[in-house]
Amino acid sequence: MLLAALVAGCAGDDVPAFDEPVGTLGRNVLVIIADDLGTDKVSAYGEHPDAPPTPNIDALAERGVLFRNAYAHPYGTATRASLMTGRHARRVGLGDITYSSTPFELPLAELTLAELVALSPMLWDTAALGKWNLSGYHSEHAFAHPLYQGFRTHKGAPANIESAMLGDAGPRTYESWEKSIDGALEMTTVYATTDTTNDAIAEIASMESPWLTVVSYNAPHAPVHVPPEHLRPDWLTADSDDIAKYDAAIWAMDQEIGRLFAEMGPDLLAETTVIFMADNGSDGEFVRPPLNEGHAKTTSFEGGINVPMIVAGPWVDHPGSESQALVQDIDLFATVAEIASVDVADLERQDGSANPIDGRSLLPLLRDPSATIRDFAYTERFRPNGPPPYLSAREVVVTRQYKYVVEDAFWAESLFEIEGRTDDGPNLLADPHGLEDEAAAQLEILRSNLQEIRSDTSYAGPGS
Repeated sequence: MLLAALVAGCAGDDVPAFDEPVGTLGRNVLVIIADDLGTDKVSAYGEHPDAPPTPNIDALAERGVLFRNAYAHPYGTATRASLMTGRHARRVGLGDITYSSTPFELPLAELTLAELVALSPMLWDTAALGKWNLSGYHSEHAFAHPLYQGFRTHKGAPANIESAMLGDAGPRTYESWEKSIDGALEMTTVYATTDTTNDAIAEIASMESPWLTVVSYNAPHAPVHVPPEHLRPDWLTADSDDIAKYDAAIWAMDQEIGRLFAEMGPDLLAETTVIFMADNGSDGEFVRPPLNEGHAKTTSFEGGINVPMIVAGPWVDHPGSESQALVQDIDLFATVAEIASVDVADLERQDGSANPIDGRSLLPLLRDPSATIRDFAYTERFRPNGPPPYLSAREVVVTRQYKYVVEDAFWAESLFEIEGRTDDGPNLLADPHGLEDEAAAQLEILRSNLQEIRSDTSYAGPGS
């Protein structure tokens, strides 16, 4: 109670308030994360003529705000670390895939979404359900890592479906996979997308407002599979190729998201901020022409890092609108902080050191979708995970019109003019005729933006 009083006393004056300053109405937050889902695979975005039907995600957009220029990292682990902490990947040391065998995990000193809402003047409940992917099977806290990072419970896959730690039980599939229940591993044969939804329905039904629930689906990430019959679209046949199966997994996930919303009911949904996004773009193997399969997941082309993000709920003033503002995965943290009435200006890490936040709240954009919150977005990829120096690194600064990419320490630069947000144009720096005046001026601005990030952002984890 004393902590709550102190936090309430330091909350910023500009934090939006409901009629009841410490009431719970409208404070619930449901974060839904899809794995390897590009904007080309969500029909609401209209970026591919053959996108799989996603009626429930589309309906979410109809009552919320669809963000056209949302950015994540080219690898899911970095995105999950950034949205969980509100900090750039290099601060936390997670810029590459967290393999099941990796010893590195999101450092416990980092303040996560669950630990953030614990600072609220209200008493929040928290749950993490589905894929975690922020600790390895051989990291210090392994399967119990979500609990050490503040969540009351975690139920779901520690990493990818194919990952195996238990004794030989055959190939891991969506209907035979390893599930962690609060740190204890067991095999399950429930279809993974359904299992995660079942857990979300059960947990939300038992939680008192306000609550934070993170629901992270493994779908449509490999292994490619045919969903169970009741979640199988009519257009999937025995002769369907792997792209069709990938799209079917998206359809099945959309159906299960619809079931989750139906179980919650309209009254609870009206009091819940729902944030839907993907951790990176679609897997290149399953990108349909005319889009470029080489400009997909793991790359810094638009198909790899420009991801779907839709937000609906009580903070939205103009349902069914689109925002062209540049937003990022790191912005979820500041958004939740504002909903929970927690001031992010003077946050401390669990070790007592300063905890600067890189993200910005999305609430102003939910009130006015025509507003902006930043001039550029920044994303990166580096390996291995942990402290620098890194064997390889890629940094990306992107504006509404241009993208600047620097590879490794050798300053190998690329400059792209973004074409329609579905692809990048040719590398302008490879043109033997040089840059047009506008592009040259933008290049200098982007170089300055990158230096700003580099001067203000450094690794803060173990060994720093």
